[in-house]
Order: sequence, then structure tokens, then C-alpha cells
Amino acid sequence: MFFVVFTMLFNGGLVPSYLMWTQVFQMKDSLAAYILPGLLTNAFFIILMKTYFENSIPTSLIEAAQIDGANEAIILFKIVMPLALPIVATLGLFSGLNYWNDWMNGLIYISDSHKFSIQVLLNQMLQDIQTLSSGVVKQSVSTSAMPASGVRMAIAVIAALPIMVIYPFFQKYFQKGIMVGAVKG
Repeated sequence: MFFVVFTMLFNGGLVPSYLMWTQVFQMKDSLAAYILPGLLTNAFFIILMKTYFENSIPTSLIEAAQIDGANEAIILFKIVMPLALPIVATLGLFSGLNYWNDWMNGLIYISDSHKFSIQVLLNQMLQDIQTLSSGVVKQSVSTSAMPASGVRMAIAVIAALPIMVIYPFFQKYFQKGIMVGAVKG
């Protein structure tokens, strides 16, 4: 547990990560640059899953399956995984949220503007509007006519819309998890 918590608090830093992903793994300007840097690096998910398995899956059920002659694969796929659907759905939703909201990987690892994700483009739009409204750039149009807050709200809706569409499909797993956690016997 110490090593898991330690990796939550301390990491290698941005420069070594950039050098590793771009020079060692050659992922500059590729789709893998969006997926792989954040794939297996979330210690919080490990703690959530460990806590769920310790508190929600009874060891007596696993022991009964072992006594009945079930091997490890059968116990995992026939007993543990059906009971673990709520945590798998939760971590899947959290991972999806992390990937959807992530604009940092696109900003760091992608330089081709045709490969930018929607979050990078929305972030650039927001920065462009802030630059124009700050008066740094001389323009002929008044910046008071610029709908900066309206654009921010539109960006928030665009960023939240896919998650609002996906969430109802995951909701049944959350309700099942609440019921499993509520009924202790």
C-alpha cells in the first residue's frame, strides 16, 4: 500500500515523462499519445478497487467455490467479476471522464493541428478569447461586443454533453452497487 500511495504523491515529472513517451516509445503526434500516458498510472483507482473487493465480496463465497472444486479462473469469471460490475462501471466512467476532459496530453504530445482533440481545440478557443478581450492584440472591433461568457458556457456544454449522454447507461450499475453495499448478511 505504501508504494501505491507514494506514486500518488510523487511522480517523475513532466520533462522525464515527455522524453520517455516521445523518444523511447516514439509516440509524438500519434493517437497512442492520447491513450497510453494516462493508462495505468492512476493509483486512486487501485485503492478504490482494493477497498471494494475487501468490503463487498465475501471471502466465504470464494472459499465455498474452492471447496466445490472451482479453479482460480472460474472463481474470477463466474463469481468475482459479476459481483464487481459496479466498481468496473465506476472506474470505466471515471477513466472515460479523465480521457474526455484531458487536454494536457494533446497539448504536450501532439503538434499536428489535424490531430488535436476537441478539448485541445476548446482550450485554444478559450485562450484566444481571453487574449482578445485582454487588449493585448490591437483590433478594430470593440472587445465589449465579444460574448466571452457565452462562449465559455457553450464550451462547458460541449464538454459535458457526451458524459450526460453516457451516464444513464452506467446508472444501473451504480444502483446495483448501492444495493449490494446496503444488504449485508
